[in-house]
Amino acid sequence: MPPSPTVTPSPSRTPAPPPTPSTPAPPVAAPPAPTWPPSVGEEEVMHGGPGPWWAVVLEVSDGAAGLPPVDGPQDQELAGLGYWAGGTPLACVSNAVEALTLDPGVQWWGRVLYFASAQDAETFVRSWDRPVAGIVADADLACDWG
Repeated sequence: MPPSPTVTPSPSRTPAPPPTPSTPAPPVAAPPAPTWPPSVGEEEVMHGGPGPWWAVVLEVSDGAAGLPPVDGPQDQELAGLGYWAGGTPLACVSNAVEALTLDPGVQWWGRVLYFASAQDAETFVRSWDRPVAGIVADADLACDWG
C-alpha cells in the first residue's frame, strides 16, 4: 500500500478587520446671503437731498432704444431686491460721461441706481456679481423730467 499523502494545512487567513465607521464630513456652510444696501430714489437725487450721491451705472447704450425694456429678467431680479433702474440720459447724471470715459459727443443712456455712500455703491456691485459699467461719485441729476 502506498503511503498516504500528507495533507499540509493551508495557512489560515486572518479575517479582515471590521470596517471602521467613517466620521461624516462637517456640513459645508452656505455663504451668507448678501446684505443689499438701500438705494436712493431719483426724486431725492434730482431735487437736492443731502447728497453727494454715488451712481452705479449698470449698463450703457448710445441711445434710449439700445437699452433693453425695463421689464426684462434683470429688471425683475432688481425689483425683487427692491431696486428700480430705468433708462436715464447720462448727460443728466453729473460726472457720468467723464467717469465712464465715454465720448461726450454721443447721447449716452444708462440704467442707473443711486446710493448715499461709496460703501453702499461698492457693496451693491459686489453683491450683484455681474459686470456694471461703473460707479460715479458725486452724481447729482441735472435734468428734471417729472
